[in-house]
Amino acid sequence: MGKELNTTATWHKLALSVGVSLASMIDVASDVYTISYYHRIGKHATANLMTAFVLLCIFLQMMLVVAIHHKNRRRMVLELLGTITFTKPAFNKFRVLTNASIDGHEVSE
Repeated sequence: MGKELNTTATWHKLALSVGVSLASMIDVASDVYTISYYHRIGKHATANLMTAFVLLCIFLQMMLVVAIHHKNRRRMVLELLGTITFTKPAFNKFRVLTNASIDGHEVSE
């Protein structure tokens, strides 16, 4: 009974996953706001450096997704879409909460 409860998708697990996704989007929104604030007050070098770091972070995440999922193009595209839209943490949280099985195409586990 406990194993079935752990692997079952529930509304509570879905709500937790949506909360994680919102936190990720709020984090990115705060980064964008901070960058625009620094541009407004004239600290363009700082704003440009922050922009470079945010873009580098997104680029590295995308490269990791490609490296891990390159054997399954469909899964790779879905994971890249989640990375670009900042919803990937929600999908990962839901997979962990529902104890989803690994497909086996991933390079690392």
